[in-house]
Amino acid sequence: MRIRTLPAAAALAATIGSMALAAPSYADTDRSIPVWNVDDTVVDGLHQQVFLSDSYKNQIVVTDYSGRVVGTVTGLGGSRTSS
Repeated sequence: MRIRTLPAAAALAATIGSMALAAPSYADTDRSIPVWNVDDTVVDGLHQQVFLSDSYKNQIVVTDYSGRVVGTVTGLGGSRTSS
């Protein structure tokens, strides 16, 4: 007698996978970041920081991965041109 377990295992895996995709996801926190207009974003994976440039306020805001502001560089002059 031959037992066919592969189709049953595949069906079970598909069912579990679709249940995981259907689960809603929510943000852990709601943080406000002091930028007026985000022009460019750079992610530093090594230090787990995100750099957000804001040409309207002439600044770069540095946050950690949770959105907490860890630094700000202000007084930056210059213009941003589009290509």
